[in-house]
Amino acid sequence: ISGETSGAVPTTAGAYDISFNGGQDVIVIKQDATLSSLLYSTYLGGTNYDLRAKIAFASCDENEVFISCMTMGNFPVTSCAFLATKPAVNAIFPSTYVWDIVVCKLRTAGLGAADLLYSTYFGGDGQDYNGTYDCAPICANTQGEIFVAYTTHSTNTPTTAGVFRPAHTSGSDEPVIFKMKASLPTLDFTYSTSNCNTVNFNGTASGTCIWEQSWAPGYWSWDFGD
Repeated sequence: ISGETSGAVPTTAGAYDISFNGGQDVIVIKQDATLSSLLYSTYLGGTNYDLRAKIAFASCDENEVFISCMTMGNFPVTSCAFLATKPAVNAIFPSTYVWDIVVCKLRTAGLGAADLLYSTYFGGDGQDYNGTYDCAPICANTQGEIFVAYTTHSTNTPTTAGVFRPAHTSGSDEPVIFKMKASLPTLDFTYSTSNCNTVNFNGTASGTCIWEQSWAPGYWSWDFGD
């Protein structure tokens, strides 16, 4: 289970982080099949606001999960992060209130700080979030690759060669999809389009990615379909 908290929650011995860090923190919880026993519970975040966590499972190990969330900064990252610091923002946005995406790989082994296997920022010089301030949905395939989709107002989102749309051009929110190897700080693939389309990864992803209008007219968000 993934979620967020602005205060104290029960944690387990050996969890990655047993203390609330301030603002809002992501929480990751593992229970037994009957939901009667707390097997693992940890905070994940920094001193600022970290919220809207989504979770996906690593198919090769039930004790490892991938997490995407949005942060305002001070989020813990690992030494091999793709982007180790919060991106600088442009003059349009006050730096204190700009969201960025974070992607993490966490194991629920009870080894303390060693449970955080990978953590990186991802984003650019503007707001990076999902439509209605929900977070970026994440999914994983059997090859250990992760797919993340979100909405951006950034003009300098990292992209890779040969993609359909390598630059932000509309002046408003545009969707982004990126794929990363879970075990390496390597950005393998970024896909970005301003059209409301269904995007299929030729069978390599566990589902179809859809950019759809959300509850509020003029707002758009990503979801992974069946």
